[in-house]
Amino acid sequence: MKRRHRWDIWAELLTLTLKSESKARLRYQANLNHSRFEKHLKTLIALGLLEEKTNPHISAVKTTRKGKQWLRDYKNLLEFLET
Repeated sequence: MKRRHRWDIWAELLTLTLKSESKARLRYQANLNHSRFEKHLKTLIALGLLEEKTNPHISAVKTTRKGKQWLRDYKNLLEFLET
């Protein structure tokens, strides 16, 4: 299995959370172990790309407007590099 770059993981997490997603489900969908998941999640929240939403029953995260812009820019960069 090919090792994923940090930015690829960030792009996947931001894509998966365009609509609010529980942290547990997100971790399984992204195929990350707990420590790597928490590290990336904390970084994305600190950068303002994700926001955490908590209520008594579930903890969820959602991509912010800044996160959506980062995702668009990253996809544009990948397209540019492929040409």
